[in-house]
Amino acid sequence: MKYIFILLYALLLLISLLLEKQMHNRHSTPLLFFVDTWCCVGMGSNIGLYDYYLPSDLVNVMIISVIVLSMIFWLAYNKTEKLQVEKLKSNKCTIEYRLICMIVLEIVFLMFMLPNFIFSLNALKSGIKMDYLRAYVYDSKNNNGYIEELRGLIAKPFMTLTSLIAIVSIFNHASKNKKLFLWTIAIINIVVYTISTSGRLAIVNLGSYFVIALVLYNDNRISIFFHNHKRLLLIMGCSVLAVVFISSQRSSISPSKSFYIYYFSGPSYLTQILELNESVFSINNDFMFGTATFGFICNFFSYFLILITHKSRGSLYLLGSVLTSESHYVAENIRVNAMCTCIYDFLVDWGYIGILIGPMCVMYIAYRLMKYDEREGSLTSKCLVIYYLNILFNSIFKWGLISMEFSMVFIYLMILCKPVSSSQKEVS
Repeated sequence: MKYIFILLYALLLLISLLLEKQMHNRHSTPLLFFVDTWCCVGMGSNIGLYDYYLPSDLVNVMIISVIVLSMIFWLAYNKTEKLQVEKLKSNKCTIEYRLICMIVLEIVFLMFMLPNFIFSLNALKSGIKMDYLRAYVYDSKNNNGYIEELRGLIAKPFMTLTSLIAIVSIFNHASKNKKLFLWTIAIINIVVYTISTSGRLAIVNLGSYFVIALVLYNDNRISIFFHNHKRLLLIMGCSVLAVVFISSQRSSISPSKSFYIYYFSGPSYLTQILELNESVFSINNDFMFGTATFGFICNFFSYFLILITHKSRGSLYLLGSVLTSESHYVAENIRVNAMCTCIYDFLVDWGYIGILIGPMCVMYIAYRLMKYDEREGSLTSKCLVIYYLNILFNSIFKWGLISMEFSMVFIYLMILCKPVSSSQKEVS
């Protein structure tokens, strides 16, 4: 049966690529980052390397349904007003920001992160490995829950934002001084956050943002920026070494096996939690009615309830700390947690009809954001598009819009970015 599923995923991948080419004449749409990614993960997970447990037939059918429905919805949204992807050029964007606001937010970020940073730095100097340090840092007994909540709500989105703006500046006519300032802030924030959390997510996301921006906004400026091959090799080499070092500190597994575990565990883990978590949350009997799918809005209210009741609550807490916190076997000697994929969020929200509602929402948000970028071409629109497409890529692990980070990134953009006048738009 697995060979039939592998062939189906390969066929759907081919159809998606042809559809992108026919509709937009290039592969730089949400289909690439969502549909094509899921096709590859579907194939990889059904190959079953390293004695992996194969996804169940039900999970495979759900993934295939999500892929097919996403293509149908993308076609439907483009039918009335076709997205002109070829017009998404970076030279329409002006890098303008409020310097004082940037500095104030940077100080706030450092105030939240420095205590953890100093503690983690001293621990690493004493020889403690990152996997043990990460477990200690995230143990609720060793930290203040409210501070951790605020750190995730305020500090992490600002680190994400500075990375996004720095990436966009590469593809823009911004001055060297602006680029130097933005990249200095971004690198400081990534280093502080990475050491503080003993995680590689900030570095991995920076690489993802760059690849997404390169696919969307590639033009002559990128070749000019990287005309010196030594510069390109240095940046890529440092990034790869950083990820490899952190990975080696956190695991003794080989890089190839670690890559497979990281990118192809989702369908197998989803199979396990659908079978084992029925006693906690029964799909199609219990419903969260959109609070997970639209968590970036709904969890605003959850934070207020937490402050009032002093109890953890909300869809982010339920999925992250209750339903997917437990590690399950995806192979005989391999356990993972929190790899439920976006499909699980759609299921807990709407039951099995979530397989229809989820792709409809995913593609609609993507379409509206890309139309917004086509129309405005602003720093805000480009950051939001890059960030959302990265969420679509990461949907093979989790649903990124369940957290407040997307909303906070948008709020920070409203605070930091200067409005661009009509004359500036015409000139650019």
